[in-house]
Amino acid sequence: MNSANLKTYPSIILALLLASLTACSKSPRYDGSGPTPPKKVVESWMEELETPGLQFAVLRVGKEPIIEAHGYVDIDRTAGLTRSHCFRIGSASKLFVGHLALVMAETAELNLADAIDTSWRTMPDAKPIVIEHLGRHTSGLPDPIRNLDFRKAILADPGKHWLAPDIISFISEQETHFDPGDRFRYSNTNTVLLGEAIATALDLPLETALKNRLFDPWQLEATSFDRGGPPAKDLAKGYRHAKADDPIGYGRIFTEVTQFNSSFFGCAGNLISNADDLAKALPYLLDVSENRSPLIAADFVSPGKEKNYGFCLQSWDGFVGHRGDVPGYQAVMAVDLKSGNGYIVLCNLSNTSSGKMPADEILVKLRAWVDSADRAE
Repeated sequence: MNSANLKTYPSIILALLLASLTACSKSPRYDGSGPTPPKKVVESWMEELETPGLQFAVLRVGKEPIIEAHGYVDIDRTAGLTRSHCFRIGSASKLFVGHLALVMAETAELNLADAIDTSWRTMPDAKPIVIEHLGRHTSGLPDPIRNLDFRKAILADPGKHWLAPDIISFISEQETHFDPGDRFRYSNTNTVLLGEAIATALDLPLETALKNRLFDPWQLEATSFDRGGPPAKDLAKGYRHAKADDPIGYGRIFTEVTQFNSSFFGCAGNLISNADDLAKALPYLLDVSENRSPLIAADFVSPGKEKNYGFCLQSWDGFVGHRGDVPGYQAVMAVDLKSGNGYIVLCNLSNTSSGKMPADEILVKLRAWVDSADRAE
């Protein structure tokens, strides 16, 4: 922009300057006050990202975890959010299912090369789908959530507890997107079927298998599957910017959606937990330095065109872990590969009015703060 244009548009320049100053005030830089941001900074992030409540945990290398709760359980501020409150964690659930599958593969209880039973499909595949395809999302199977009849069924009975066969039935007549193994396409169907493969191999319901193999040994006291009926009393209320005629879709109308049971995602997104429990689980799931995680050890970069997803594991912006989004809640479990620090962020808002994912945004802000604190020590 030349000098003539600068004289012509002073109001635009002033507006940009004010916007820049406002943005800086909403995201204060590290002020030397501690390894995690003070309450006023966290509250400024929450206000910016429109989330009523927030839990986070930071697992700094060689130090005790820091776990905090901020804000309120609901938009009316009837009660402060505490560390004992729980959140639906959405697709972060996939970390647990994938971890158990790979542990079972190591102990020869599950063969990743085994074909899955696709007798429920009315359109048989040209090639068999194997368990490895499910973990890496290379099966080509469609996602039920994109099926209009399935969405209508969810809206008709928000509190229903969906079982895997019920979910799978909505894709039985849909074409596979591509031959299994050809490329990557994210679909919750993959994890639902992976959970069924685990249950079949152990001859146990998946809920029981996860409890016996992971939740109990790791002393996870608040982690469970989202059941049918009224939401649990310790579940923070969940909110979404939705459409008037589609409360589980994305839009701009602020809507409470706690009543929508997350079981319609199956084991791909159906866990409830809190930051305390997830802080216990994260070292087993994602600790790179101690090589305790089969997920990390099993080459998380998947074959084919997709280079940012492995076996139930995402890689993005220097993080490895998983992000979750179900109506009313957004969650992140991740390890920063550069520093080795672990992060958990849980919000009871699934998307802002501008379409941002609040936990994703806060994760980035939190990492910047913690990195600055680490450098200052």
